[in-house]
Amino acid sequence: MVYKVRLKTGFYETRPYDLYIEPGRLVLSSADDENGKVCIDAAALRSFTLINKKLPELEIQTLSAVYLATLKEQENLEDLFLLLKQYFDRPIVYLSR
Repeated sequence: MVYKVRLKTGFYETRPYDLYIEPGRLVLSSADDENGKVCIDAAALRSFTLINKKLPELEIQTLSAVYLATLKEQENLEDLFLLLKQYFDRPIVYLSR
């Protein structure tokens, strides 16, 4: 499954990325840069936080970094929650604001 997101890449900077969720790993692939690809194996994942607001957010906590992404479409949030739950045995926090 592919989700269109804006990944926080700087203090006030976000860039468009495609989030691929596959069994055993997540892939963040930059939509405008061929070298902007981040692969996160399941072993490196610590937890997820989904924030349900006007523009939903996904926080991915790994052993070495935290990734914050804004989803482009509201209806994807429930599907995303179920997919993360199905593929990864990690805590998922769901916040509604």
